Formats: sequence, structure tokens, C-alpha cells
Amino acid sequence: MNKYSLVPIGLLVAAAGLSSYFVVASASGLSDYVQITSQPTVFSQTQVTGAQTFYATIKKTGMVTADLPNPIAAVTYTYRFVARNKATSEEKVLNPQYAVKVAPYPQKKGETFQTSDNVPLAFPVGSAAGDYAVYELMTASDIAKPSAPTQPTAPTQPSAPTQPSAPTRPAKPSKPTGAGSDTATKPAKPSQPSAPTQPSAPSQPSAPTQPSQPSEPTGPSAGSFVAPPPRELGTVSYVPEETPGPAPSQVPMNTPTTPLALTALTLSSTSVISGTSFSGTFTLSGAAPAGDLVVKLSGSPTSVLTFPATATVRAGEKTGFFGIIAQTVVSPKTVVLTASLNAAQKTASVTVSPLVVSSVTFLSRSVTAGTPAVGTVTLNGPTPSSGTVVNLAADSSYVTMPGNVTVKAGAKSATFDVKTKTLTKPIDVNVTAALGGTKALGVLSVTPLFPTALTISPNWVLNGVAAVGEVVLNGAAPAGGQVVNLTAGQNAPVIFPSSVVVKAGDHAAKFDIKTKAVPAQTKVAITADCGGYQKSDVLTILPFGVSSLTLSPAGAFNGAPSVGTVTINGPALEGGSTLKLSADPAAAVAIPTSLMIRPGDTSVTFDIKTTKPSLQDPVTIMASLGDSTQSAILTIGPSVMPTTCPYSCRAGTTNGSGWGQPTTSAGCDSNEIAEYRVSCPSTTQTYSCGFFGWGRCSRQVPSICCRPK
Repeated sequence: MNKYSLVPIGLLVAAAGLSSYFVVASASGLSDYVQITSQPTVFSQTQVTGAQTFYATIKKTGMVTADLPNPIAAVTYTYRFVARNKATSEEKVLNPQYAVKVAPYPQKKGETFQTSDNVPLAFPVGSAAGDYAVYELMTASDIAKPSAPTQPTAPTQPSAPTQPSAPTRPAKPSKPTGAGSDTATKPAKPSQPSAPTQPSAPSQPSAPTQPSQPSEPTGPSAGSFVAPPPRELGTVSYVPEETPGPAPSQVPMNTPTTPLALTALTLSSTSVISGTSFSGTFTLSGAAPAGDLVVKLSGSPTSVLTFPATATVRAGEKTGFFGIIAQTVVSPKTVVLTASLNAAQKTASVTVSPLVVSSVTFLSRSVTAGTPAVGTVTLNGPTPSSGTVVNLAADSSYVTMPGNVTVKAGAKSATFDVKTKTLTKPIDVNVTAALGGTKALGVLSVTPLFPTALTISPNWVLNGVAAVGEVVLNGAAPAGGQVVNLTAGQNAPVIFPSSVVVKAGDHAAKFDIKTKAVPAQTKVAITADCGGYQKSDVLTILPFGVSSLTLSPAGAFNGAPSVGTVTINGPALEGGSTLKLSADPAAAVAIPTSLMIRPGDTSVTFDIKTTKPSLQDPVTIMASLGDSTQSAILTIGPSVMPTTCPYSCRAGTTNGSGWGQPTTSAGCDSNEIAEYRVSCPSTTQTYSCGFFGWGRCSRQVPSICCRPK
């Protein structure tokens, strides 16, 4: 956005009514091309007493809404400031004329200018106390077109030659005075005619008249459009000064007239920057007489400030104003301004400082190598109308930037682009901005691109299932992209690219990870490397295995069947997964020895046929996949458990001799097993007993149920 400087032209005070202005129509047709908006006005004070001067800070922004048809060098906007008493509608002129010049003037659609003025205001003598609404009224906007180059004057052609006049004829002789007079004279001899004058050489014909230049297209012109309506700035309260007079008996009949004197000279600012504008205000000891009053102005040194030689105070007023422009200086200069009236003087001082670089900053204090940065040079004040060139320099070859940057007229800052190069370690680059003999230093940190994170999702998978890795950098990749190398341990059961490219402008890139079959749980560390900086993450690979085996029902009696369900820990891969089945005892049930789980499935069922044992027996069913095995118990046999032995009952053998107690031994054959869940009837056995075992005794001996193996 272009900004343009504003130069105050002058400040004059005149009495004029607000109502009369409201019907005046004198403003520029620029309103068809330029839209002006105003910020809220700020008054230096809202309680005003007597002839006290107060200021209104007025800021405006103008934007060109359509390209101007004709070039315009500058526009001078003139305003009048009027106050209206809210109770009586009485109107007072606070400042009859305040002009602002915008130069150069924006020409193209979208270009802007800005104004910022401290307008001095004062109530005229005789104003009534009360609350006043202050209005801004535009009275004129004068357009200055660019001056055309002066055309050379055509040479003067010689005039046509003068023709010779005809010769003069001789006069006839006069007659004598009387008929008989002796004094009569004879007529004189006629004179010879003079030779005719020779004509001068004929002049050259004049050059033909050149055709006139075509007129410029119609554009905005002053005085052809209606002025904008008055703009209310705010409200101030006014109280007139009380001037007590002498008692009637003490008033002399002939009071001597006291000459007016200057009572004060003040400046709107006592410290300014080269090229800026401000104003001065002087106050009289009384109201200016009829015919106005002229105050002389001077300053020392004279080359530092530009201001008028005189300022006029209108009749009846006590305050005068004048505009001041600070010129360019190379070092601070203090100027003493003097206002003179009737040999009396008042002075005020102002210090003008040179325009210097106050700072160099960057939009981002730290950037990654290969990405651009934006720097800003800021001055200590607005730039004059010609603009200001600030020289730039950096102490590192890892950055490139222009050798200078121009701060446009009216602006206090300008931006410049910085390009960075690839590097392997962080550096701080010192950037210096120089203007005249002043410098400002800014620091830009440039860091190499490196991975801040490597993430794998999901972080565990079954063998054969793919995962996705993502590398994240600490900044945007430069033009051409950024290569990040990828590695894993030797013989790792994974497949992925050796590198991944982060596209220009991006901060991250993803890559696919394929897994191989593993016999057991395996952890694989994958590392991303960029410029020697590394980040890693771990992928856990699990083998496919049986997660559960269930039987329904879990008890199959009287030869009834059952159904088994095997579930694995993940969807079967392409080609399916083969399970192994077994039972113990194997002869108790009939089941398949293997099962196939189809690709994508996680479970499979199988039928179990049972035998009819005489007792309820547990059968262990087992399902295996790789190194994983799950088992379940199936109970088969009669639905009701018998109480007596359905197999062979083996009675024990009793041995006895003499008077000792007999012993009983019982057991099944080697191809049998004892079944203690059912009972067998006792049997009566005889054994030797008595003295020397000569006797025979008998007893009840328990039996054991023996079932075939």
C-alpha cells in the first residue's frame, strides 16, 4: 500500500457562520474517484476557557476507487472548523482555514494516502458559555496538474517589403496680390520630384500554423461538484474569561489606549523529525483592531525550518496560527522561533532531529534453512516526499537480501525479503540497516532442517500387516523438496524405502512399511536421518496365533456331538492360515487334524464326534498356529454318572498266618486302570489263621473297579 506525505499550507482565522456554509457547494469531483474515511477525532482538551488554544487530532485515509483519467500532481484540501452552541444554536468559527496538501497524489485504483494533523482551534472573543458541537467543513479541494514542458518560441518572420510612394507633384505658382501692384512676384520654378525609394528585399513566407494538441480527457476538476456534508467531530465545553472592570466612579473619562502586545508563543511540538509538519500559536494581549493585525515571524538558524514571514490576526481575535515544516538535518538542531509585534517579542524553541533507523526486525525471529524470511526497517519518523533509501548488509553468506530498501513518502517503515541457504548447523545472522551515519542491528536465526518426530501407526501389527510411518521436520521444505534417509536394523522383518522426500513447502511426509513373518513377537526400530539429526520409533510385529478355543456344548453325553470354535489374533492374510487340531485321548473323539481360516477371517468352527464310554470322561481338545496353542476340555459319557463299576471289579487278596492280622492287596492288571469314581461290591475271602496257621478264617474284602486302558 502506497502512502503519501502531507504538508500543511497555512492557518488563517476568519469569522464565518456555520449555517451559511451549509449551502455552499464547492468541492472537487475527486469524490467520484477517491473515498476518504475519518477516524474518531481526539481533542487535546474538552474544557476550554476564554481564548485558550486547544487542538483536534484528525486522521483520515483516502483510497482511489477508480483509476484517475488525468494525472494529478497534488491536491490541497481546505477545511473550516465551526462550533455550534447546543442550547442556542449560536455558531462560532474556531479556525476559518486549515489546508492540507497531499503530494504526490495516488493515481491507481487501490492506492491510498493518509493524513494526521493537529488542528489548532480557539473560540473568538464574545463567545457565550455552554456546550458546543464542533464541525469540520471542507471548503475547497484544489487540484494541481503536472506542469507541461515549455515549448520553444518560434522565430519571428520578417515583414513584407514596403512599396515606394508616388512622387510629389509641384505646386502651381501663386497669383500676385494686386492687379497693378509692383510687388507682385513671379511664380517659382517647380522642383523636380525625388527619386522613388527602392523596395526592400521580399521577406520569407511564415511557417504554416501547427495543429493544436488534442485536449485531455475530462477528469476531476475543482469547483464543479457539491461539497461533502459537515462532519461532527465531538463536543467541548466553553467558559469565557471573566474580566472584571473598574467601579463606575473610578472609570476615567479619557482612558489612554494601550498598544497590543504578544503574551505567548507556543509550538504544537518541541521536538520533531526532519520532514515533519507542525504548527505555532501566538496570543495577543487583546483583540486585534479593525483592519487585522500582522505579526512578524523569524527563526534562527533559518535553514532548519520553513514558515511564513508574517501571520495575520483577524479583527476581533486574540490568537493567530502558522504552519511549520522541518527541513532535513544530519544532526539535531535547536531552532528559536521569534514572533514580533510593536517591538515586543516572544520566543519558543524546537529541536529538529535527523531521520534515523531505529530498528531492524523480522517477521519470524528464527527460520529454517532454505525458507524465506521478511525483515522490516523502521525509522524514527515519517519519510519526506522524496522517500528514504536505507542500506542493508548481512554478515553471513547463508542469507541473501537486497542492498537497500526504500521507505516511501509519509511512511515510517519498509519491508524486505531475505532468502536463506541450506546449512548443517544453526547460525545467527547479523543484519545491519544504515541511514546517514546511523545504524541499527537485527538478528535472524537460521536453523538447519531436521526431523522433530518419526511416528509409526499403528505401532504394533501382526506379521504380514502393513504400517505407515511419518517424518515431521522443524520447518517447511525448500524448493525441490527435502530428502530424509530411512534405516532399520540388519535383517529386520520389514520392507520400506531407503528415503522419503518432503515436498517443497510441506513439513512432513509419509511412507509405507511392510512386515514379514516372525516366529515370535519382534520389535523393529526405524530411524529417520536429515543432516545428521535423527529421530526413531519402534514397530512391534506379532506372529499370527490362536487367541481362544471354545466348545459348544462343553459336555457331550451319550455320544452327542459338539462344535469347536478357534479364534486367531488377527485377520488371516492372503492364502489363509492353517490350524492344527488334536485330542487327548485321541480315541475318545473324532476331529479333523487341520483347519483353514479364509483370508480376512479371524475364526473357524469344526465338528466333534464323541464315543460312548461307560463313565463321564474329560477329553482335551487342542488348536495350534505357529508357536501358539489353546486348549479346551470336552466331557463325554453317560449323562448320569453310574455309582457301580461298569467294568471289571478286582477283589483284593488276603494273606494271613499265625496269630497276626491278615493283609489285603488289590490292583488292576497292567492293561487296566483303576476307576475310583464308582464302587465294586465286597467279597468274602478265607485265609489261614490260628496257631501255626493251621486254622481257617474269613473276612469281607473290598473290590476295585478296573477299566481298560
